[in-house]
Amino acid sequence: MTKRTKLEGMKSADSVCQEISPDERVIALTKTNSRLLGKIEALKDDYGAVKVFFEEIAGLTAASTPLPLLNDENWFNEVDGDSLSFNLHLGDWHAGAVQEASEVENFGEFSPDILHDRILDKLLPKILQHIQMYKSVHNIDECVVICTGDFISGDIHDELTRTNAFPITEQVIFAANLLASLIGSMAPYFPKIRLEFVSLDNHGRLTKKYQFKEGGKNSANYLVGYIAKLVLANHKNVECNIYPMAEKIIEVKGRRYLTFHGHGIKSWMGIPFYGINRQVAREAKARMNMMESYHFNLAVMGHFHTSSYLPEHMLEMCGSVSGTDAFDHSAGRHAEPAQTSWFTHPKYGEINWNRWQLK
Repeated sequence: MTKRTKLEGMKSADSVCQEISPDERVIALTKTNSRLLGKIEALKDDYGAVKVFFEEIAGLTAASTPLPLLNDENWFNEVDGDSLSFNLHLGDWHAGAVQEASEVENFGEFSPDILHDRILDKLLPKILQHIQMYKSVHNIDECVVICTGDFISGDIHDELTRTNAFPITEQVIFAANLLASLIGSMAPYFPKIRLEFVSLDNHGRLTKKYQFKEGGKNSANYLVGYIAKLVLANHKNVECNIYPMAEKIIEVKGRRYLTFHGHGIKSWMGIPFYGINRQVAREAKARMNMMESYHFNLAVMGHFHTSSYLPEHMLEMCGSVSGTDAFDHSAGRHAEPAQTSWFTHPKYGEINWNRWQLK
């Protein structure tokens, strides 16, 4: 019997390398796992910083004192008939933007002072007068304020950074306080007011390109709704709902309004009615086989600075407070500054749509 040499019992160099070195797949998965863990930690840091920032804002924002309820027994006197909801559609305020009239052939002019005047000195009195007329023949038990974004000018373009009246931080405070002032001034005239605020838009975004995942929170427009809610905290008849998402179904008197800003609709030169119709049709078709709560009666949007009510196309658009700006002018898109409203009847749906001209 031959003796085994020491070399016969030893492992080869290749087999040793295989044991101590994992294969390429394991190496790749390990690196991917490490990279993802790093991203998670970074996101936690970002989320924590945003949370601290919001808490600081909450500590610095003082809630306003509610105005006394209207001391007029005739105002809240109920009449025979169904109760209606008054819906006010607000959007495209562009707080902080400045537009010289001479640049757009005097089609429009805009500034923070003009914005303030159009909201509190023009829109508010018209709305209250309108409501007073309707209260004589209808019960109006609720006001729903639907907000579809672009409440600030932002700094998404270099030209805005150069021409805005003040930076984005001041724009947020200005717009939030103006929105809270409008709703606070309306509060005494309604048993209940609902602020329905969809935050995802384009002018408030904090990234160069459109952000849809978590874009509703990573937005200065989200702060507008957040601060307005803090200012209105003491108004017991005001409910504030903020939706950090691209679109949201808002229910009013059994009707459902698909609410979104509209910047996801591709456009070129003017108003893309075909693109808008396609978007609404796609949404309606996609929701056909879903539960009924996902169906909608009307798409409510802004973005294109024009006000329209096209029930046959299931579409309502609020216009803008800024009116025609330099970009609108270059695209052949002219519209007077306006916001919109309508009533919702529990049986007959939308009635008495109004375009409130603010120029």
